[in-house]
Amino acid sequence: MTNKFILISDTHCNLDTMMQIIDFELRDGSIDAVLHCGDFGIYDSDNTSQVPTREKHLITKHKNKIQMFSPYLTEKQIFPVPIYTIPGNHEDFSLVDRLVNGTVKVRNMHVFGQGEVIKLFLGECEIMVMGLGKVLPEGLIHKNKPKIIQEEDIARALEAGNDKRIDILLLHEPPMLGFTHRGRCGSSALTELVQLLEPRLVLAGHMHIEYRSQIGSSQIIGLGYGVKGRYATIDANFNITFKSLKHENIEIKTITITEPILLPQPIKKKSTRPSMPVTGREICAHFGVDYQKSGKQPLGEFFKALKSQMATQPKITKEQAFVLAEQFFIKENI
Repeated sequence: MTNKFILISDTHCNLDTMMQIIDFELRDGSIDAVLHCGDFGIYDSDNTSQVPTREKHLITKHKNKIQMFSPYLTEKQIFPVPIYTIPGNHEDFSLVDRLVNGTVKVRNMHVFGQGEVIKLFLGECEIMVMGLGKVLPEGLIHKNKPKIIQEEDIARALEAGNDKRIDILLLHEPPMLGFTHRGRCGSSALTELVQLLEPRLVLAGHMHIEYRSQIGSSQIIGLGYGVKGRYATIDANFNITFKSLKHENIEIKTITITEPILLPQPIKKKSTRPSMPVTGREICAHFGVDYQKSGKQPLGEFFKALKSQMATQPKITKEQAFVLAEQFFIKENI
């Protein structure tokens, strides 16, 4: 029997579809694991108190079957094969956190912590898999939301990549893509991360289309819309086959990954913190404010916003920082 991983993404609570895929693939081979690239649909329909109102609206709008995951939380149902997933941008992140830290457990399911590396086996082949879920949109200024990749997540991934080889990197947000049906998509910061980690294979979701691309020696694979029963399989030789439960003819797009916006100084794997283009004293001097009497909280809030801006626009000059500071203080009525 052929050993394989199922590769899937964006099932959005449709566990019945995922179970059909598993049943179908078990007919002609052994499934060693399912690798899921996020928007799994991690919700507890019996407790949605921590789900934001906007997310509840989307669940209702798209008729997501959030009740399908609850039986796995109580072990009334058990996944027949090991499931390894990262969070997407549509999950109950309070429940995600509890699954990651182990206070809630689902048998035969593992949710990756950000930058976590796990050793799996595909047949007798040892496969090192890293997970980095959630999203990191370009141009993001305020990114302290649960669905957003944080600076410490990137740092943790780079540190783990120093110590271990990475065979497969699971992402929800893809690296910066060219133009797709959604326009220009992806994250330049994740393009740079891939360049530094040099995984053999990157699997990404979020876009709901199948594609291939390349960053250096790393093959990039975009997974299709799991809701519609679209997925892929991979064998121990890293041969990937795109499939559909409906036996559709799947068009595999070839997409060019655009160059990342490099940070002001070359990144070392152990540090991703670029230096600030301006100091607190310089900000105060520019606006004619006594630094000692300025109060540290407004400055601290500004530098927090500046760091978030620099995650996607690293080359900020001192003059640009002054303009951003003025805009920030006007907005905050400071």
